[in-house]
Amino acid sequence: MSARSLREKSEAGFTLIELSFVALLLALLGSIVYGSITTLVRTKSVIESGRVGQRTAEALITRISRELENRYAEPLRSKNAASQAGASSAGATTTAPPDDDAAPLLVGRTRRVQGVSADSIRLVTLGNPASTEMGNPGLIEVQYSLQSIPNTADTGSLNPGSLYTGPMFSLVREEGPANVEDQKTFDARTFRQVLSDKVRSLQFRYRFNRRWVNQWSTKRETFPDAVEITLSMASEGGGSQIYRTAVSIYRADE
Repeated sequence: MSARSLREKSEAGFTLIELSFVALLLALLGSIVYGSITTLVRTKSVIESGRVGQRTAEALITRISRELENRYAEPLRSKNAASQAGASSAGATTTAPPDDDAAPLLVGRTRRVQGVSADSIRLVTLGNPASTEMGNPGLIEVQYSLQSIPNTADTGSLNPGSLYTGPMFSLVREEGPANVEDQKTFDARTFRQVLSDKVRSLQFRYRFNRRWVNQWSTKRETFPDAVEITLSMASEGGGSQIYRTAVSIYRADE
């Protein structure tokens, strides 16, 4: 090929096939880069969501554990079985016996809603040192229970597109003054807090005389040796993450 022919081909530029190939290659590289970035962002979001869920679960368990450790040997005020079982919900079954005239130190109820544990616990513990808008001073009576979230029995979420399956609950903490005998005053100073709305289940077990029981009835006029807390939280992707701890209860001051 002569020098003139090579010069003419160089001056002609790229052919349509060459341009198409370059465009296809650039599009392929762009798709790979975009996919990698999207995967990284999604992975980071899942990790951050998991960390938030873990911190929430740890905070909830720590709060319940602290109030168990600070429990006080003062009898609970009498309540009826309905209030002890927590908020009512369809499909709930309570296996604990109804309250009697005895004033127990701690009441642990076992309950199952649609096949999962939705237990509750009630005791007297130390409250805030001073009265605030969000708490009572001195001794307080607290109860932790689960309340079913409506329209989550099938999808596990209020969002129809959620990956969660099964029932979802709100963890509710109820607090009232333990040293107030007047019922109206007690009701006026009692408040409820929703601590989390991503709870899958809550279970308490009680160790006494070297064996574990699933409930602590009103007939026991003492504390258990230890309380095991098992909290299941909804995780990203539709699963559940289980957190468990045990709190020792020293009964030397009874």
